[in-house]
Amino acid sequence: HQIVKHLLLILIIFNAINLSICELSLNGKCGYPGKPYRAKLEPDNKLQYDEGEEVSYQCVDFWSFIKTRRCEKGRWTGEQARCGDFVNKTILMRDSRLEDITDGPPVLVFEYLNMTLIERKWKHPNAFTSNRFPKARLRVTDTRKYKWSFNFTVPTVKLFVRISFNFINFTQLSPKDKENFSFNVSMEVSPYRKCRLNHQSGDIWRESGNKLENDFICDTDSHEDTRLDVADPPNYMVLETQASHPLHHELIAVFLGKSYGTEDEPLCGDPEIMSGQVSRFNVQFRDYSIVCRNDKFKYISTYNPDLPGTPTHSMKCQPDMKWKGSYPDCIPLKPCPLNDLLKGLQFNQTVITSLDKLYFFNESEYYAIEGSEVNYGCSNPSNDILVGKESRLCMKSGVWMGAEPYCYVWLIIGILFFALVFIVCLTGILFYVYTKRIKSRITKQIANQNRPESERYEGYDDVEFPSNKMYDTYDVVGDGDEEVRYAGAYYAEHGEYVEMPTKCLNQSNDDYWRIPAAEPTYLEMTSSGRPSPRPTPRPSPTPRRLPDTSDDIYTYEL
Repeated sequence: HQIVKHLLLILIIFNAINLSICELSLNGKCGYPGKPYRAKLEPDNKLQYDEGEEVSYQCVDFWSFIKTRRCEKGRWTGEQARCGDFVNKTILMRDSRLEDITDGPPVLVFEYLNMTLIERKWKHPNAFTSNRFPKARLRVTDTRKYKWSFNFTVPTVKLFVRISFNFINFTQLSPKDKENFSFNVSMEVSPYRKCRLNHQSGDIWRESGNKLENDFICDTDSHEDTRLDVADPPNYMVLETQASHPLHHELIAVFLGKSYGTEDEPLCGDPEIMSGQVSRFNVQFRDYSIVCRNDKFKYISTYNPDLPGTPTHSMKCQPDMKWKGSYPDCIPLKPCPLNDLLKGLQFNQTVITSLDKLYFFNESEYYAIEGSEVNYGCSNPSNDILVGKESRLCMKSGVWMGAEPYCYVWLIIGILFFALVFIVCLTGILFYVYTKRIKSRITKQIANQNRPESERYEGYDDVEFPSNKMYDTYDVVGDGDEEVRYAGAYYAEHGEYVEMPTKCLNQSNDDYWRIPAAEPTYLEMTSSGRPSPRPTPRPSPTPRRLPDTSDDIYTYEL
């Protein structure tokens, strides 16, 4: 039962792996994300970005959080970033009023009229900081709901607002209370604008406090509302706040921001450009024309609100630094076919795991263009193995590079592997037997050399040669042209030495001859296997006897 239980668990895990691999991942490429006026973009040296890549914006002038956008399915998440400038430093907080609005009618907590803010050397202009008003602290101590009302010395358009609160002794809260802590805040600055909290972040402040930054963007709903707000901007601001924990918290800073340029000539920066499009500016930072890339894409838009009857669309900057316009619809001229992938592999376990660097026309329609990549895998990776390249690229001609891989069962690979192991083992065994025999022969030879001469075993001791009477023995005297051969005295008629007949083959000076008396010319040298060249006849010198030396003797046989 335990074995069956574990086998079922393994099967479930393998099935989960297979399901995860079989899920097709679609990844696109995004175009330029746009860049606000007076902002830093990272990374900024690219025109196209990969799926999942993020970019960040940092405004140069007005204090703002670092904005990020992410590339998903060929589109950038979130709205295009905007950056602003500080309002005039002469715009200061004049009146402040705090009311408790938790139950029923408002209850006044404090009110300061005609506030006098002392001058401080501060890098950034601000409407209020707590150290500029030493008379009192704008502070509350509990979790009740409060309404903050402020008036300023000069009316101004408030597009960006940052409000900072300090929560005293926040670091002394338990980890659970810190995790569950929240601070709800809403804002109103004009009847023509709607403010939304764009970002909220905390940071350690002084010894035990937590400075909570609240960044608001206050937009108008129409161009007419923008015109009315710019023509007659109000000079008030209203906040409603409520904390989740009973901590002392006080207002420590108010910063006001505005748009760049003027109402008639605002400055937005560079607009977002989608993949497959190019742009050129008519007025830099304000007016851009956008078209399809004619070399690789085709224009298919049926309606152009900007320039009817033309393939040129435009994006123009609005007073609140918002882009207004339209983008052309573009499709690739030579896409690589996606329907032909895995063609002919119906009986194979190969699957497509992901399609990367696609061109997304919309959320459901996409194309494989030059540089797109298809990645393969096996539907059952626990039993199969992928043979071939696991990825292919789409070429400029609209054709996929290379061939599709195949998945083979591990059993086949295992059989081939064990066959290879068997061949290697058999080769090793044969080599071991051969080396053992050679070693045994060498050992016998060494042992034979150590025996007395009378007991030594010769290589030809077990070979029966014909009688010595069938041979004549000759000695070799001299070398080179002076070489002379003599017959042995044992076989001569009267015991004298006889010179070798001239028709015998002339060998080297280190040869020992066993020559048949009847047929001396049909001998071959057994040590080399090659017949010796026939010597040139020369006059016979006077025979003379030389002592025999073992170094001058070789054996030749019939």
